[in-house]
Amino acid sequence: MVDSGTKGVKNAFVYLMRPTAVNEEAKKAAASSKVVFDQKGCVFFPHALAVMTGVPVTVKSSDPVTHNTNIALRSLQANPTLEPHGHIEVTPSSPERTPGRVSCSIHPWMEAYWMILDSPYFAVTDDKGNFEIKNVPAGTQKVTVWQEAVGFVTKGSGDDVTIKPNDTTTQDFTIEPSKVRPAG
Repeated sequence: MVDSGTKGVKNAFVYLMRPTAVNEEAKKAAASSKVVFDQKGCVFFPHALAVMTGVPVTVKSSDPVTHNTNIALRSLQANPTLEPHGHIEVTPSSPERTPGRVSCSIHPWMEAYWMILDSPYFAVTDDKGNFEIKNVPAGTQKVTVWQEAVGFVTKGSGDDVTIKPNDTTTQDFTIEPSKVRPAG
């Protein structure tokens, strides 16, 4: 999804796979977050979900129909069936190298992506393509960007971004239109 005004792309994962340090306050904040993955109107919400290892994810269905949630990550594989308005909890225990697909076999158009990280330094771009990652350690960090229609926007290992100490660092990432895969 591309915003017509900003040309920003929604649902891109932006993350530090191996930060040079981890701020304990940032880690505690991520660990205490309440993460919900919903099925509403036969659509997964959010479409792109990033979560830190050890953080429980409530998988629920707000729909009046049965769904299954086929989580096909390398380190987390599950395929629970959810009755109408049901819910379960899953807790990822290992990080992923790349985002993994989540689908519903009952409704094959339903698709989403999850990214599991072992640090709190991640974000998913909003409707305008913006993102914010707080408390990143100063210095040169490798920032990785992945979006489902492109794959890696940066190198798989990340691009170097210099983070200013006690300041805001702004970084834009560009998706080459020729690298976008057609939907379907």
